[in-house]
Order: sequence, then C-alpha cells, then structure tokens
Amino acid sequence: MRLKKVLSTLRSNVFILMTLALQLPSLGSNIENNASIIPAELSSTEPAIFAPGLISTHMAERDAALSPNGDEFYYTVSGYIHSAIVFSEKTPEGWTDPQVATFSGVYTDLEPHFSPDGQRLYFASNRPLEEGGKTKDFDIWYVDRHDKGWSEPVNPGSPVNTEANEFYPSVTNSGTLYWCAIRSDGIGPGREDIYYSTLENGKYKSVHALPDSINTPGDEYNAYVARDESYIIFTSNGWGKGFGRGDLWISFRRPDGHWTRPKNMGEKINSPSFEFCPFVSDCGKYLFFTSDKVTQNSTQPPATYQDLLDFSLKPGNKQNSIYIMDAGIISELRKEFL
Repeated sequence: MRLKKVLSTLRSNVFILMTLALQLPSLGSNIENNASIIPAELSSTEPAIFAPGLISTHMAERDAALSPNGDEFYYTVSGYIHSAIVFSEKTPEGWTDPQVATFSGVYTDLEPHFSPDGQRLYFASNRPLEEGGKTKDFDIWYVDRHDKGWSEPVNPGSPVNTEANEFYPSVTNSGTLYWCAIRSDGIGPGREDIYYSTLENGKYKSVHALPDSINTPGDEYNAYVARDESYIIFTSNGWGKGFGRGDLWISFRRPDGHWTRPKNMGEKINSPSFEFCPFVSDCGKYLFFTSDKVTQNSTQPPATYQDLLDFSLKPGNKQNSIYIMDAGIISELRKEFL
C-alpha cells in the first residue's frame, strides 16, 4: 500500500508544469517577504500552508525537515519523472529560492531527516548500491556534512536495509533510528510497520518492531519520533476509521518505557483527505505535516479557463502541500494521556 502511495505522489500534472514554465519564471518571486518563512504567530488549532509561494507551490511538496539551528529547510518535491530532495537556506537577504540538493535529482529520493546535531541528513532512496548500477528497492541512506557541502550518499546496509522497502527515517538524541518497512517479521505480514534499531558501539546491529501498542495488522508508517523518545506521531489506518484516507495519530511513552494506546490527533489536523509526513522542529515550537486536502475556495465550479488556471497554480489544489501549526497541540494531547 505504501509503495502505491509513493508512486502515486510521483505523478505530475503536465498541464501545470507547462503553464508554470510560461508564467512563473521564479517561484521565489511569489513571496513578497521571505525574510522569515515561519509566521510570527501560529495557531495550535488552525494549520496554515507553509511558506506559500516559496516552499508550498502548485507542485506536490512533502516531508518537512527544518535543520536543528533553523537555518535550512529540506523537503521533497514530487516531479514529473521522480521525486527529488530540495532545500532553501537562510541568508542575510532572506531565504533562498529552492534548489535540488547536491546529492539528489538523479534517482527517486524523498523523506529527508536531520540528525540531532545537524551534521547528517538521512533520507529514503531507490538509488543503486554501486555507481552505474540498477535502481533497487527503497533503502535508508545518509549524507554527512563537510566544508564543501554534503558527502556522497552512504547506505548503512544490513540489518537496517533489506530486500524490503525502507522509508521515513527518524533519529533520536540517543542515536536510535526509527523507520518504516514491510518485512516478514512485522505484526501485519505484507503491511507496513514501524521499526527501530539502537546504536551498539557505533553500529546498528539489531532491529525491533514497535509493540502492538503501536503497530497493528494494518499499516503504520511515516513515523516521527521525538528526539527524547517521549512521543511518536505517525499515519495509520489500523487504529480505526479516523477522518479520512489516512490520519495522524500520536502515542506517548510512559515512564516505564511502554507506549500508550495511540490517539487520533483530531480534526484540527486530520481531514477527509490524506494527512501524513509529520515533523516537529528541534526547538519544539512547530509541527509540520503534509496533506493533499483542498484549501482554496472551491465551492463553485470553475466558470472560465482562467479559473482553472488560477486554481491549479496555487497550493492547496489537491496536490500535496506542507502545513505548519503551533506544536502546543502535542502538550494538549499529552494531558489526555498522562
């Protein structure tokens, strides 16, 4: 199911791309003031499209990753052929127009995630293990920061990566790596579960599935785990009907190490559409997620060709868009658990 969703998000609207080329020579020019891409005030009840005109456009964007120091923003853009990891960085003049990351653009790359110190960037990719080889299933990869940018991508190998698809890395302060995969040892055979591996002498040597207080015989995926491992946010269709095709759920870790039964994060976040790819900034202030809901005023059918064009060239047009809100909602939900 997850692979079908990934492949679905990689499809692009040729009509939109052609009109973009004709009418929008610079995406960055659409935002009047990009000195700060974070709004001065955020609501914990009303998510807002993130940086419209700079980050969030008419295209399909997903997978928010704000660097720990807040000066870089990495995310995924699903293109006509495949998806690429894109970034914008803060400069004295403001945030730069997005560019494809130096290590991306050739293969299908997605789901960037910074290490706690910001010196490593994890992501999922179907790139070959050897240069010039054939593309393979999706694995977890990473690049390390050096003086001139990012290193060549590194595949950490077994036991993290297998012949199954591995997605959505999330790394904690202890170095524990969480990710999602369809493995034969999962709780739901043939369905996606959430796994983790702890560092042992600098290596990942054993893999464990999260218990049935998190994983179900259905699908659980796109899991963001707090740096201190105090909570986990993920998409699931195994914990009930929810509000739409996929909802965000949250579980908190009790002092004894056990995870609470997940709770739907509610209609403040979830909708009849698809919500996925959660991320919380290291400062703890901002909750990001992705949704394909329509947020433009579309109660009336388009009357003219220009109506169609205007709708298609703005975020919230049924393509994936990145949303931001005050992460205080997490504290509100915690009170209902502990």
